[in-house]
Amino acid sequence: MIQTISWVIACLFLAACLHITFFSWVQLQLLYFSRRIPRHPKFFVNTTSLPLVTIQLPVYNEKYVVKKLIEKICAMEYPAGRLEIQILDDSTDETSEIITDTITRYQQQGICITHIRRKNRQGYKAGALQHGLQTAKGELIAIFDADFRPKADFLLKTVPYFHDKKVGALQTRWGYLNEDFSLLTKLQAVLLNNHFIIEQSGRDAGGLTLQFNGTAGLWRKQTILDAGGWQSDTLLEDVDLSYRAQLKGWKIVFLKDLVCPAEIPPDLKALKVQQFRWMQGQAEVARKHLAAIWKSDFSLFKKFHATMHLTSCYVFVSILLTALLSVPMIYIIQDLGIDSTWLALVSAGFLLSGIVFFYANYFIGWQHFPKSKRVLRFMLLFPLLLLYSMGLAFHNTVAVCKGLLGIKTPFYRTPKYDMTHSPLPKALPKYKTHPVSFMAAAEFCLILYFSVGIGIGLYTRHYTFLSYNIVLAIAYTVVLVQSVEIEPNPKRRQTKPAKKANF
Repeated sequence: MIQTISWVIACLFLAACLHITFFSWVQLQLLYFSRRIPRHPKFFVNTTSLPLVTIQLPVYNEKYVVKKLIEKICAMEYPAGRLEIQILDDSTDETSEIITDTITRYQQQGICITHIRRKNRQGYKAGALQHGLQTAKGELIAIFDADFRPKADFLLKTVPYFHDKKVGALQTRWGYLNEDFSLLTKLQAVLLNNHFIIEQSGRDAGGLTLQFNGTAGLWRKQTILDAGGWQSDTLLEDVDLSYRAQLKGWKIVFLKDLVCPAEIPPDLKALKVQQFRWMQGQAEVARKHLAAIWKSDFSLFKKFHATMHLTSCYVFVSILLTALLSVPMIYIIQDLGIDSTWLALVSAGFLLSGIVFFYANYFIGWQHFPKSKRVLRFMLLFPLLLLYSMGLAFHNTVAVCKGLLGIKTPFYRTPKYDMTHSPLPKALPKYKTHPVSFMAAAEFCLILYFSVGIGIGLYTRHYTFLSYNIVLAIAYTVVLVQSVEIEPNPKRRQTKPAKKANF
């Protein structure tokens, strides 16, 4: 009986390792596709015949950033009379007053900008977008979250792609206003560069399904209506609508070379909020659409990549599984006489991921750095990115399981702090946060668990998993400490320049 259980654990561990490695191979294939030049017909801009565009700005308690958002949008270069702006405001704080004060002078200048309030926040962001769509006059709908700062020529560079009547949506690449604010923002930039430069670009160039990222892009209004409108039954309303539209035959265009700057979550608590919503939402969208994808007329190759796309969140489940099983594997690998060389599968997965991330950041994401500095920066940041990924595996796995089981969670917004001024502040203004949940207690237990694994490895002199358990204990300690750290008082907000990073 014990030996049977041992073999089950060993097989589960091997399956998790194989999943991580297989996912890395898929990423490598997307890297290959991303090097192609996508063939999207672009038409000459005739400013006398541009379509009417509605810009939607969904906001909820964005008091630190909403004023600059409105100023940027009102400075957009587009023919007078062909642009309307909707501020979809569900706020419960002073944000609404800031909006009212800010838009008054623009309305006096003749800019078509309206402040739309709802009686309740039903459907969260998806509900706000759908509510605004009912009165939107534009043939095209541009969407920007509160922390985004599009350049004035954004519409002139994107609208021409919609001359292709098959194009239903267009997504641009995100830039980062506060990339060098902290180590955490640097790591997120590395991760997001991989998503946009490799995944989005690779899917676009390979003719595969891809997603609208919720902001910094446009939709054809007809496409939204044809696909069934904005729906709030998942936490990723953008990915949900993307797949419903593509299943209807619409195309989504991704522009790798057009960058729209935005704010990266500057602290781990804000990042956790964002990650939980993304992971649970992706699992919900997979649960909702995978059957329809496999019944569709997509090619087998396209169905496979759509499946890998929507189930990419399950990599965190495999990461957590390898971590949890690494402690009993200390004994099992000896008792069953398993050759430990097959553990190189884990290293192979990390190596393949390293190749993909290196290409995305060295050749495209970090072009503003000297080449020698790019190499050093990657060598320092990528191992730390893996460390944080391990530390967030439990948190993200809980989110994935909720999405898989259909357990609903409220739409928690990602806090935004206004990171556009220079120098960047060292301290952040304070938002109301949620109390420490069972997550922190569970992460503390995991620290103890991996510490026990370290002790067992040292005591038995079985060192196969020793370094792995040490890294895991450190990873969960870092995540736990940064998750429960007390935020600084906004009255003591500092504006001294942060020390210049050496990488």
